Amino acid sequence: MKTKDLTKKFQAEGITPKPEDMTCGEICVFKATNRQVLIAFIGKYVNSEFFDGEEGKVYLRLVLGGEKLGCEGCSIDYATEADVPYHSVSCPCGNPNHWLIKYEEE
Repeated sequence: MKTKDLTKKFQAEGITPKPEDMTCGEICVFKATNRQVLIAFIGKYVNSEFFDGEEGKVYLRLVLGGEKLGCEGCSIDYATEADVPYHSVSCPCGNPNHWLIKYEEE
């Protein structure tokens, strides 16, 4: 499935917000109850084929950035499920409201 089609599917299911429904407050690439919930989501919805390129396959690639966010473009790759952290991961840009992963329960 193409990325554009997948985004529309996630928006229809309420997983990914539509741009008009978003405000810039706390921004999270992934927000989950805990690591176990994030891993379950990845297993169900994230297709690692998207990340098979020159750098090789990765389990999960997280990217946050954009001119409107004031974030220069931060990303991180997790090679395997075991590499996904147990604690929230703030964005390297330093904005305290930007998160690559934000867990509600740590």
